[in-house]
Amino acid sequence: MEKVHKSLFQTLWTNYNFKQYIRERLKRYLIRIKINNLKKFITNKKVIDFGCGHGNFLVACYLNNAKYCVGIDYGRQSIAYANKILKILQLDKKKIKFEVGSVYKSYKKKNFFDFAIQNGVFHHLENEIEAYKEVHRVLKKNAFFFCIQTGVGG
Repeated sequence: MEKVHKSLFQTLWTNYNFKQYIRERLKRYLIRIKINNLKKFITNKKVIDFGCGHGNFLVACYLNNAKYCVGIDYGRQSIAYANKILKILQLDKKKIKFEVGSVYKSYKKKNFFDFAIQNGVFHHLENEIEAYKEVHRVLKKNAFFFCIQTGVGG
């Protein structure tokens, strides 16, 4: 299942041009932050996005004054696209980073992040529980986790 989804989302998300990215993808997450009252959990906080895809949610966090942002995704094409967006938008690469990696083992510091995102990703995984354990490991005590989970197996 993971291999199928990896291929699908690599193709799907990287087909957006810059105008479509801003209008159809980034705008959606700026609105999501607003309607869910997430700004207080993001501003001046360290944020990690597990399964960030091409980075739309994390860029929205950056634009809501997150202190430090890291996005992890196993798709090389998605991460390349996200890094291209960083260049186009001229975002501070010291404050926002996108990396190819695993949601099972992020290699990030334990108890480091204030806010984590899982946006419709973990239900596509072979082992959701292990991914949730990794989120728990990297979050500080009393941190927040924004989790969107819909459907079963995608």
